[in-house]
Amino acid sequence: VSAALSDGCHAQLQSFALDERMLAFRDDVAGAVDLSKCPVSDAGFSFLAYPTGLTSVALPETLTWADDDFLSDAYMLSEIALPPALTALGDRALVKSGLVTIDFSGTQLETVGEQFMFSSWSLTTVTLPATLETVGDGFLGYCDKLQRATLPAAVIRDNAAEWEQGSLRGKVFAIED
Repeated sequence: VSAALSDGCHAQLQSFALDERMLAFRDDVAGAVDLSKCPVSDAGFSFLAYPTGLTSVALPETLTWADDDFLSDAYMLSEIALPPALTALGDRALVKSGLVTIDFSGTQLETVGEQFMFSSWSLTTVTLPATLETVGDGFLGYCDKLQRATLPAAVIRDNAAEWEQGSLRGKVFAIED
């Protein structure tokens, strides 16, 4: 893998452990990571999973989708640079994230899987793009400090009854069309 990558990308990837299934942070990785120039478009199972000491990440500019457990348990994460080409996130993406606010409006995000940002206790504001069509069960569940979520009208309409019965009851949703 490293032979095909630029020097800057190779240096960043030395912070990771690589096997046939995943690219995951080692337990001792902390601080900021810039992967913006890494040529990754499709991130498989557990890409960037469990980065408990990560505070900031710039995702690959070419990233279009990330599978299950993407940046899950990133407790200390306070900043993320999202690529414009991003269209889909798998189940448990950004679960237990330390983010206070996140804005996907500069992406082409269409789908988020089950338990998107579930139990992200610090999250107060999330903005999702007008391109969003589908959200999985447990969407923004147990984000106790969530004050505002901006979503396309169709997503709100399709999910309002379920959300009113669950952990999103009483949350404020802004319509984005």
